[in-house]
Amino acid sequence: MEPPIIDGITIRSEIGSGATGTVYDARGANGEDCVIKVLDSMASNPGLLENRIARLQNVGAQNVTVQIHAYALDVRPACLVMPLMAERLEMVDGVERYRPRNLQIFFADYCQTDKAWPFLIKLANRLATMHKAKVAHGNLKPGNIFLGPKGGPLLADFASGMMPGVHHLGYSDALLYSPPEQLRDPEGYLEEAGYQWDVYAFGVLAYRLLTGRFPRCHDTLSPFSPAPGTEERFHVDSDREGIAACLETDPDVIWQSQAEDERELRRWEMVNFCLGLDAMGRPSDMREVARYFESIERDFIVEAEQKRPRIDRDKAHKARRTSRALAILSALVAIGLGAILGITVGTNKVISEKRKTEFEQYRSATTATISDLESVRVEKQGFLMDALEREKALANEQSQSQNEIISALETSEHLFRWILEKGVKGYPVLEGREERLSFLAKKIKEQLGGMGARPELKSQTATLRLRYAEILLAKGDVQLGEAALRSALEVEGLPSAGKARASLRLLLLKSAQAEKNIDDDIASVSAAIRSAWPDQGKERIRAEAAMDLVRARNAEANDNEKSALAFYVKCLKGYRELTKLFPENQALAMTLGRTYLAAAATAEGAGATEDVAKLRGEAAKEFLKLIAKQEKPDPDLEYQIASANAARAVALWQEGKSFEAEKLAKEGVEKLSSLLAKMPGNPDVIFDLSSQNGILATFLRDEGKPAEAGKLLETSITSLQSVITKEPEDWDARYLIASLKWQHAGILGQQGKKDDELMLGGAAHDELAALLKSGAKRPNPGTVRRSLAYLCGDLGHSANLAGKKDLAIGYLREAQECWKLLKADEGDQLEFREGHQWTVDRLVEMGVR
Repeated sequence: MEPPIIDGITIRSEIGSGATGTVYDARGANGEDCVIKVLDSMASNPGLLENRIARLQNVGAQNVTVQIHAYALDVRPACLVMPLMAERLEMVDGVERYRPRNLQIFFADYCQTDKAWPFLIKLANRLATMHKAKVAHGNLKPGNIFLGPKGGPLLADFASGMMPGVHHLGYSDALLYSPPEQLRDPEGYLEEAGYQWDVYAFGVLAYRLLTGRFPRCHDTLSPFSPAPGTEERFHVDSDREGIAACLETDPDVIWQSQAEDERELRRWEMVNFCLGLDAMGRPSDMREVARYFESIERDFIVEAEQKRPRIDRDKAHKARRTSRALAILSALVAIGLGAILGITVGTNKVISEKRKTEFEQYRSATTATISDLESVRVEKQGFLMDALEREKALANEQSQSQNEIISALETSEHLFRWILEKGVKGYPVLEGREERLSFLAKKIKEQLGGMGARPELKSQTATLRLRYAEILLAKGDVQLGEAALRSALEVEGLPSAGKARASLRLLLLKSAQAEKNIDDDIASVSAAIRSAWPDQGKERIRAEAAMDLVRARNAEANDNEKSALAFYVKCLKGYRELTKLFPENQALAMTLGRTYLAAAATAEGAGATEDVAKLRGEAAKEFLKLIAKQEKPDPDLEYQIASANAARAVALWQEGKSFEAEKLAKEGVEKLSSLLAKMPGNPDVIFDLSSQNGILATFLRDEGKPAEAGKLLETSITSLQSVITKEPEDWDARYLIASLKWQHAGILGQQGKKDDELMLGGAAHDELAALLKSGAKRPNPGTVRRSLAYLCGDLGHSANLAGKKDLAIGYLREAQECWKLLKADEGDQLEFREGHQWTVDRLVEMGVR
């Protein structure tokens, strides 16, 4: 293959070749050594590679890969310019020799040594960063993992090899690290399958580094793998089907030795999950894997701390408690919502089927709070019996009391009917129906006026006073409701269930209004619930579910998103159990759906993006069940379904599952546009429609249609601005409009409109900065600051390219400060370190230290 001619670069000699192209030693215009990789047009897809490089650069994630100085992928031959990641050796016969600094050459330094696990965990984090940027590697092997200055992994040759659009590919040892579905259908890369290909390849590589063997078919595959320390090439056919069939005849993964301790055993478990032959049984991407490894380390730290002497334990009590909570919650978020993974090892053999079942249980969504309709109806029936007895026993002077009791029963019937109406949320709640609630309060107050003077009606009066307090609470009036409740509870003889239920209703309202100092109330009501319902029956289940909802809201109010998510998990479990007991209860179905949405919002705030789409999908399912029972679907309920799916599309998009996200977004735009015609000007519909248009704009841009993408974004920004004008403190809308402006700015920059890009990007910057100053809890301030850090990096880079050095320095310094604050607030995370270092490097390039 002839080397290309590139201005300013001197190509010296060929130093290597592979299945996808040839590598040349070169010298750049600045005198530094570099390499040129020239791609074989039949064995590569330059357009796909260019798209994936752009994705990494757009989010500042290119620091996990071998740096790409420049590329020309829209010409023939396509080529990449990269640093020389090799050591020069002595010349032989006048020919330069090189030794690449990659894992293939230095495999023996890591294989079955103490370096193996630290290296693998770093590799998992690097791949997780790529997946977060919506880039699957798809070509993982030791020769494509280079070693950075400190020995950390740097990934190369991603989106190469067995890729869509590749017409002919010779043999590569990457085939030995590929799962059966990739070997048979490389086109799956475009449908998000590449993430789980990487998970499998990581599992093979991890097993081989830890044991020195391939996990399956070792005797068959190892002769075609380059020996450690060599770059041996094999001129054989790439029998992909044969390799896939071989793997499928050897389903079990055998570890040849015993794990040294519990930590290693749990690490082995994850490697086994990665090695599942069925893609559905593997983690969905490397972010799950990386977070699970992190949770193991946290558990290990907690366990070590527990073994310290008593005097040390006392000093570390608070820190230990926090670590344990974080460890458990990290494990929940890492692989789904459920319980910590375990493993059964019998004669050194991992039983994969049991583990797959546990893994699926680990991911399943659980359930939360509910209304007390059944028990209230029982009380109402008792009320009716009292009325009938009074009718027989009382004389003329008591006839008025009888009428008042009957009136109370009629009022109660109104209450039950309205509880079951659409729009209900809570346990049970009647918010939003002010006129009807006011009517109820008025009627009950009239009844109390007549009944209060009759001692013989003392118990009924006490119960009605409790009802009156509940109505005030349902109206959202905490002060009046709490005062009425305290007054009602002073009466002796009230049933314990009624007192517990009313106190719980007050607590629900306080938690819904984000009151913070309710810990004592939570303890008191919890005790009342245990006293009222000592057995684990229906009433206890619904009350405990409600308490878990209170605890979740309380944790959110105190900025503990991870704890809130754990309580939502318990809450949802109770709801799911109740839906089985009361399958026809529409109020319950609505409550369950909305609690799924609340849990999804909390998961989003806690950074558990994998769970967000799942939870919102569950919400949509519940709403669909409800709408199927209605002859004429209500537009508000239709919106709940569309909104849940819209939020799910956003979550899938953020996870990098663009194929599913695009499909949902297209359906969402169609449905939401139809709803906007029925609900003109509705801010919620406008918000969701704008978010879906933002997703579609991304795909239009990637398809080479920037003008159409820009027009769609302009329309969405204008619509959303009308919402913000009416509701300036709608922080979610302001965060979305900032994101859309940033997105539009990027498209303008790609069109060469640098001034327009900087102007619109600056507007997005100001919007995000204002959000941080507002003190709003949602969107999560950490999420907003992270967005601001990336945006400032983008704007600094664009300003520098536009020749506006001072502006560029200002933005980059702000980005640097954002990364520092994130590190201080949320811990020393890899993303923050790498973002900060990228910013520092750009400033150094501009002469700023």
